[in-house]
Amino acid sequence: EREHSFRKLHMAKHYIEDEKFERKQFNSEPLPALDFENCSFPYCDFTDCDLSGYKFMDCEFHGCNMSLVNCDKPALRNVTFHQ
Repeated sequence: EREHSFRKLHMAKHYIEDEKFERKQFNSEPLPALDFENCSFPYCDFTDCDLSGYKFMDCEFHGCNMSLVNCDKPALRNVTFHQ
């Protein structure tokens, strides 16, 4: 219940900072916010996700599956991608 309340709070703000999303399946569950700052995404699956309109600032993606991602005008500032 506490995690649900935490997630609901951040969804209202559309902003998450300093979080680690490890091995998440974003192709089957939506991203929990629109703006991410200083977040890491190790080994997440973004297959066929629509990242249009999302903002990633100072984020890192490690070993993520980005196949068929739609990213029409995402905001990427100081973002790194590692295999």
